[in-house]
Amino acid sequence: AEVHANADVKSVVFTSAKESGFVAGADIFDISSVEDKSTLVPVIEEALDFFLHMKSKGAPMVAAIHGPALGGGLEWALWCDYRICTDSSSTKMGLPEVKLGLLPGFGGTQNLPALVGVQGAIDIMLTGKDIRPKKAKQMGLVDLVVAPQSLEAVAIETAEGLANGTVRKSGPKKKSLVNRLVEDTPPGRHVMWNQVKKMVDKNTAGNYPAPYEIIDCVKYGLANPDGLGK
Repeated sequence: AEVHANADVKSVVFTSAKESGFVAGADIFDISSVEDKSTLVPVIEEALDFFLHMKSKGAPMVAAIHGPALGGGLEWALWCDYRICTDSSSTKMGLPEVKLGLLPGFGGTQNLPALVGVQGAIDIMLTGKDIRPKKAKQMGLVDLVVAPQSLEAVAIETAEGLANGTVRKSGPKKKSLVNRLVEDTPPGRHVMWNQVKKMVDKNTAGNYPAPYEIIDCVKYGLANPDGLGK
């Protein structure tokens, strides 16, 4: 609220003072201890309202990532206009919720496909695997990879550049012709979703609902590109 109301704030950098990581996601033990899971809905809605409120200010937001950015941590970074991570061996990104029988709840099912493409996003969300800096840069998950000692200075410089127009906001990674045919045409999507379902059926035998819910969320986002799916 303080940032949003301050007209002097032209851009924002999100980082962590902790060496242990960027932003931690939700504590799975806290979630599992909640008997009535419907009580978590207001928590999710409050988080989404926060991000939408921040975006509404129009000030560019930069995520400066060192160490793990997993689950809600990566989802936080996905709401930003630019992502910079360090080349540290401790830096990794991912959405591991599916391993816990959950799905990303802070907009990840919408923001990740928009950034890296549907196939790349589905792979990350359905496997829950970690993405290291080099791969993150290749797939468009981050815009820059820097040395840990340079992170703060580069992030601030980038935020200033975004504010004054000398740095361009991050955009979706350019798709190859094949990926455009697969992801952006009705026949291609039909084949893609059939293949994804076959893979999930094989790996889960239909016994785990989370992967199917993730797929449904992504499909909903594609059908509602106005952003209301977020």
